[in-house]
Amino acid sequence: MDIKKLANILELHKKWLNAEKDGVRANLRGANLRGANLSGADLSCADLSGANLRNADLRNANLRDADLSYADLSDANLRDADFSYADLSDSNLSDAHLSDANLRNADLRNANLSGADLRNADLRNANLKNANLRDADLDFASIPLSCSLTKLKVDNRLPFQLAYHICSFKSDDKEVIEIQEFLKEFANKSHLIKDHDLEEFKVKKTKRTTKKVVKTKKK
Repeated sequence: MDIKKLANILELHKKWLNAEKDGVRANLRGANLRGANLSGADLSCADLSGANLRNADLRNANLRDADLSYADLSDANLRDADFSYADLSDSNLSDAHLSDANLRNADLRNANLSGADLRNADLRNANLKNANLRDADLDFASIPLSCSLTKLKVDNRLPFQLAYHICSFKSDDKEVIEIQEFLKEFANKSHLIKDHDLEEFKVKKTKRTTKKVVKTKKK
């Protein structure tokens, strides 16, 4: 999209947000904004559904309540951006840089977040149903333990990470201890050990018992 045209749309959108005369809500549905510099832009409540924002710079941008469904945000710089209450359903966020982003209450159903950097991201109350989080980095992210995580697509990174956290719990409950013992082997495969210099868990060696088979001679 032409830079001047985009600047005009943003200016009219700003007026619309402030309820000023001649203000118009930004309609960027299906727009080609690949590689666009939108850092710090206020696109709250804007329609960006199906837009091409691949490699775009949206650092510190305000996208609260924006419609980004089916948008391509792959490889985009979305650090510190505000996506709270935004519709990101069916969007492509693969390899996107979302560290410290606000995704609270965002709709991320069926979104592709594979390989995304979500470190320190706020995902509280976000709907992640059917989202793809394979190879995504969720270190220090706030992620809900709710039904919105059902059918989440993951590789072994997140399960191993969760296993490590579970094994770190302090409990005197017998069943919890049994679960922890079972998970320790998986927990020791977590990237947390190498990346954050954490200790491995001691795995108890189980003794294998072999039954002696006594052969009886036929008379």
